[in-house]
Amino acid sequence: MERFSIRTHKRCEFIPIEDRIQELAAQAGMQSGVAQVFVPHTTAGVTINENADPDVVADMEQALDRVVPWKNNYAHAEGNTAAHVKASLMGSSATVFINRAGSNSARGKPCISANSTDRASGRFGCGSGRTPHSYSTTDGRG
Repeated sequence: MERFSIRTHKRCEFIPIEDRIQELAAQAGMQSGVAQVFVPHTTAGVTINENADPDVVADMEQALDRVVPWKNNYAHAEGNTAAHVKASLMGSSATVFINRAGSNSARGKPCISANSTDRASGRFGCGSGRTPHSYSTTDGRG
């Protein structure tokens, strides 16, 4: 199992991670197989969506902010309920298929959906100052 960290710069942000996953697959000697990406933080999630058109990401951010506004009289005392809800909507894991032998024609690319607690510093989770980590496991050498 491999681990990598993501640094964010705003409250709601989609950060492409395909290059990191491909790099880990290459280091493992994998030509094709499956990588399981898991985000263990309760204020960050992972999703697979189109990354070719930046308007898709902007629309996703806008839709999430509309459905789950940052301030909405939430009971959670730490003030980051919206981040928890958005992370739950995105999910904490994704399966990524690796095919380094040929081109992958699919437009869907894995992205970390990050919902920061502290907008200025990009810190995550209960004001702890931690950056979300992703764990990627790979299978299928060849």
